[in-house]
Formats: sequence, C-alpha cells, structure tokens
Amino acid sequence: MAWVAVSALGGFLAYTLVSNIAGTHALMRVFGTTEWWFVGCGVFGAMAGLYCARHWIGVTGRYALVKAFCGIVIVSFMGALIGGSLMLPLYGTMFGPMLFAMMLVENPVLALVWIVVLIAAHILISRHRREREQMFAPVPITL
Repeated sequence: MAWVAVSALGGFLAYTLVSNIAGTHALMRVFGTTEWWFVGCGVFGAMAGLYCARHWIGVTGRYALVKAFCGIVIVSFMGALIGGSLMLPLYGTMFGPMLFAMMLVENPVLALVWIVVLIAAHILISRHRREREQMFAPVPITL
C-alpha cells in the first residue's frame, strides 16, 4: 500500500507541476499521450525515489524519525530528478527538483499531503519489516 500511495501521488504531483508550468490549471480536460506520459514519469519517479530511500524509510530504532526525515528528502529529490529526467531529458534533470520544491512551497496543502503520505509509507514499511523479522524469530519453548 505504501508503494501504491506514493506512486499515485507522485503521478498526480507530476501532472500538477507540468500543468502549472504550461499555464493550464484545469484538471478536468482530455488526457492525451503527452499527459499520460507525464503521469507515468511521475509514477515511475516516485517509485524510483522510494526505492533509492529504502534504507532510510521504514527503519525502526533510536533514530527512526531522523532517518525518516532524511528518507522523505531523498524520495522527494530523487523522485523529482528521475521523473524530470524522463519527462524532459535535460531541462527536467536540471530544473525538476527545483520546480518540485517550489510547487510544494507555493501549495502548502500539496506539501502537507506529500509529507503525510510519506510518513504513512514509513509506518507501513516499518510494520512490514517488523512482521517479517518476527516471522523468522526463534520461538521459545515453554513447558
């Protein structure tokens, strides 16, 4: 569920970012091949960003919140970098992360939703890791 939520929101944010750059703020319009490509790049970029932060997101222990914050920064930067590189190879690589950060600064509601989804992903992944580790833990024998 964490991967689905992050990737779906990544696609939505990529489409919103490209719509804001193009000057078309209407979300209810006919999707063409270009719009589907931008959404797909955003989905793939968010998934790749979450994969790049796999050692930071979902970690339990003493510094779990600090690592989760670093993971949120990594997911945001790498997702914007990879998604932007796929959308527009040179322009998107250079300006993708900067435009993504500016979009989150201009729209605090989108920033809040992005952060909440990534925190929820951190919680879901940490629960999954904890359950996976307990599955192979030795069971004490009691008589």
